Amino acid sequence: MLNNQVGGINPYAVEMCLRMGGKIVWFPTFSSRRHIEHQEAALAAGFPRSAVQLTTVPVLIHDDEGRLRDEVVQVADVVAETGAVLNGGHLHPDDMAELFAVGVERGVQRMVASHPNFISDLTIAQGVALAERGVFMEHEVGMYLPDDHQHFGIEVLLEWIEAVGVEHTVLASDLGQVGRTRPVDAFIEVTTALLDHGVDEKHLRRMLVDNPTHLLNLD
Repeated sequence: MLNNQVGGINPYAVEMCLRMGGKIVWFPTFSSRRHIEHQEAALAAGFPRSAVQLTTVPVLIHDDEGRLRDEVVQVADVVAETGAVLNGGHLHPDDMAELFAVGVERGVQRMVASHPNFISDLTIAQGVALAERGVFMEHEVGMYLPDDHQHFGIEVLLEWIEAVGVEHTVLASDLGQVGRTRPVDAFIEVTTALLDHGVDEKHLRRMLVDNPTHLLNLD
């Protein structure tokens, strides 16, 4: 993750990681301006708190004149070269769209927007537009649990799947934090709810297994 702790948008750290076998590059998450601006509201909604105090200086993809930083393109080039995943992190929707446009231009084949309707707050229309450029929408089952820091009802996830399509949807967990539901239990609960709401088993397998396998270049 290209947060302050690795020097922000640091193409040298990306080179080291990906050329040693790393699979995913996340653009700034908790160091993004979007995350910092929404942090208190997210914490109030149940977003897990860090166990340690972290400096919250925003990592930006543009310079002081509003131009895309050269390092963004350098990172995209290494991602394209290695066949890794370019993840939009917690960027603003406009910044994310610009990042993925650069990814397409530089030949990146695998791109992901994580929990697009949380923190980044993409609309479904924005998600569909990104999916049309090849971006996968990654939804975290931990955000659809009725008894564990719930942020959204299962109908919200169903609406996103219907709009974007199973071919551009991934289900992950975003769990593992102390005091939260175990990832396996969360997958069972949310996938059962999806099946109960009529999602076909083969489509569920595509979102859980086939699409992640493709993204990680394991197929």
